[in-house]
Amino acid sequence: MNGLPSEWIKEAKILVQRASEIYKEIFPLFQRFTRDLSFRVILEGRVKWLSSVIEKMQRKRRRAKTFSDLVGIRITVKPNDFRFLTSKLSQWLKKEGFEVRKIEIKLPNDFMDYSAVHWDLCFRGFPIELQLMTPSQRKWAVIAHDTVYKGNNHNQIIYKKLNDIHRQREQELRHLFY
Repeated sequence: MNGLPSEWIKEAKILVQRASEIYKEIFPLFQRFTRDLSFRVILEGRVKWLSSVIEKMQRKRRRAKTFSDLVGIRITVKPNDFRFLTSKLSQWLKKEGFEVRKIEIKLPNDFMDYSAVHWDLCFRGFPIELQLMTPSQRKWAVIAHDTVYKGNNHNQIIYKKLNDIHRQREQELRHLFY
């Protein structure tokens, strides 16, 4: 059917169920953290669907237990508050029992490149991907996710829109990282 070993599928089902349990526990923690900030942020989260996990296993030819994004949290913040958020977040994560395994700054080379600051976290032995983004990074990611990343639409209007957003993104990121 999907070309994957049955034990991989069984393992993926168990991991997605565990991801759902972890998400139900941690998302309220992030809600409390962001609500207590002195500036506005957008908080989003999700558990990767089993069908998406299977598709990713097929594409990458890897087991689901190697993925760090079964649980995803995204915090969008204005560039002026980005550094302060990072500082507060570091302290808060440690206090709440999260382990920070890796922080990676993903900067775009051109308008088709994804960008965010990724924090690979671990909570009670389960990996979590935390993305910190500016508003234009979020805007780009939302449009690109279904149209480019998932391969649903490759028309010139979408590419032009992504290029326009990329220019905004570059201005925001210049203040933070360049």
